[in-house]
Amino acid sequence: MLGRPKLVLASGSPRRLGLLNQAGIEPDALRPADVDETPKRGELPRACANRLARAKADAAQARGNSPRLGVSSTSAGRNASGSMPA
Repeated sequence: MLGRPKLVLASGSPRRLGLLNQAGIEPDALRPADVDETPKRGELPRACANRLARAKADAAQARGNSPRLGVSSTSAGRNASGSMPA
């Protein structure tokens, strides 16, 4: 019988690892991706998070053939005047 595929977490965030552990998932390897996380000009938070997660997963894939999980998050909000921060 074949074992389950190895899971690679392409994030160095302790929070990401903690969330997986809370769900009963323990990655077989941690391979934080070296990805520039600077948002592109005019990029919306959701699009930025999606782009960065894919880039991290792709970077991990380039280093091996295991299933990989790339994760990114952003936050957005308004300042006291109701406008978006610069």
